[in-house]
Amino acid sequence: MLKNLVLVFITFSTLFSFAHSFHVGLAYADYDEEKEMLFCTLQLEYNDLSHWLENLALDFNLNEIREKQAESEFWHPFKQFIQKHFSAKTNLGNIEWELFNVELELDGRFFVYLYAKEVKPFKLITWQFSLLMGHSMEQQNKLEFKYITQEKTETHFAYFFENELSQIIKTKPN
Repeated sequence: MLKNLVLVFITFSTLFSFAHSFHVGLAYADYDEEKEMLFCTLQLEYNDLSHWLENLALDFNLNEIREKQAESEFWHPFKQFIQKHFSAKTNLGNIEWELFNVELELDGRFFVYLYAKEVKPFKLITWQFSLLMGHSMEQQNKLEFKYITQEKTETHFAYFFENELSQIIKTKPN
């Protein structure tokens, strides 16, 4: 009896461990003024991302992207998909992201690593972060942005909801 009860508990806990009503995407971005580079890490739940890709009828093999990286036939289309839903532009122009790595952790977190070169120091940056927002009305994306200079580091936080897909961050006041 106890053995059957444990088996039922394990089965239901496994089923419900992936089901959640609130979804969060995280982005961590650092701008290095001296190097004129912008680095970004996106953190998503693997199951959320793969479910959303299925709903969009996109045929990415996330495991192949993770294992073969740039050699994968899905690498370039996946990069375009990320650029469509995660973008930024400054008062000086658009940011051109390069995808350089993806990782899947054992706990189900999926990481996407991006960088942009030759980004001149700016006073204003506009972010768009709509990954997974078509998947769930309870989706919320959060961005932590650090503007790093020799003198100091400014940290900004932005929150993205369905009705507000972009955020403007002003840095280094005139």
